[in-house]
Amino acid sequence: MGSEMCIRDRLTPDVEIDRSHLSGQVPWRDESRDEMLRMTLHVDGKPDYTLVLPADEKYLDAVKAYLDIDVFADAMIEDIYFKAPYIGELICDTDCPAVEDYNDFAEALENIWQEDGMLLTYAAALEAEKPETLRGAYELLHNLDNYQRIVNIYDYGQRRLQETLGLDDDGIYELDGYMDFEKYGTDCMENDHVIETEFGRLRRLDPPFPEQTQGQQMFQ
Repeated sequence: MGSEMCIRDRLTPDVEIDRSHLSGQVPWRDESRDEMLRMTLHVDGKPDYTLVLPADEKYLDAVKAYLDIDVFADAMIEDIYFKAPYIGELICDTDCPAVEDYNDFAEALENIWQEDGMLLTYAAALEAEKPETLRGAYELLHNLDNYQRIVNIYDYGQRRLQETLGLDDDGIYELDGYMDFEKYGTDCMENDHVIETEFGRLRRLDPPFPEQTQGQQMFQ
């Protein structure tokens, strides 16, 4: 088998790992880490192995030794399960990424897992940008500061006014009741070229989304 081997199938439901069919000393990953995804590795003449990512080099080397392979390209990835299935459904893997690529992605995903709202922001960015490779999805993960998911139009209007006029929280409080922040937020979203996604309204800071983007709906 070579590096040209692609994933045979993709599954996203969250299921428990079954190691009962394995014999011998099974490699164990550091379970103090969050599990971002898992995949089944198949090597002819060996029992299938469920690899859990992200993982350190020690665990990955132990898995290769267990499967009696020198590189992961000698194994076939038969399926992948994402901890957040909606993220998995938006990931394109037609480039047949390697196990190491998936591990890099899982590490980056782990870094935002506990950050409030960041997974939904990432899902919205994936839907909007539609990266064609796992590497593109990985790079998008590292560029989330360039995206803003808008949950509340009123709050967005307040934040945009603060940005425009350089007001602090006290200044915004002084204007409360005198200004229609929701109307201002709506106008700002149109000017900022905010788009609608399944995961909420999304603004790209630099450069803004174009006024008309195929497959995307501008905020109305």
